[in-house]
Amino acid sequence: MAVDVSGGAVGDTVAVFRGRYGSGCIVGTRYDVDPDGNRFLMTVDTAPDEIRIVQNWMAELDELVPTQ
Repeated sequence: MAVDVSGGAVGDTVAVFRGRYGSGCIVGTRYDVDPDGNRFLMTVDTAPDEIRIVQNWMAELDELVPTQ
C-alpha cells in the first residue's frame, strides 16, 4: 500500500502490487528495496509440490536417538 503525504495532508491508500506477495508462514521480511532504490525485490507465494505429514515422529526419534 502507498499513501500520498505531500502538502501536509494524508491521501487515500493505493495498492502498489497485486498478487500473493508477503503472505504465508515464513517468518521475517519477504521483500526488500534494491540498493539503487528503483525496484522492490519480493518473494512470490506458490503452492507446494508436496506436503509430507509425519505421524508419531517422537516414537521414531526415541528409537533413533535413545535418551538412556
